[in-house]
Amino acid sequence: MILPREVIPEHIRAPLHKRFPKAPRWFPPEPETPWSIIEDVLVQGRRDGLNDRQLAGGVYTVMVARGLISEGRS
Repeated sequence: MILPREVIPEHIRAPLHKRFPKAPRWFPPEPETPWSIIEDVLVQGRRDGLNDRQLAGGVYTVMVARGLISEGRS
């Protein structure tokens, strides 16, 4: 069974990455970008049937929860 990179425990992945530095299988997982987080929220919100105002509130809430927006109100 092959696990995705995000699931491989760090104590296993790091030594294998050091041993095989050019093997993409052992690269560290890519960090989430703000755009990918927004896209995930929009996809899930549309799937749940939310309107535009609810989607905007969901994006704002997730961005604050992840520390990407520190203060302010719209």
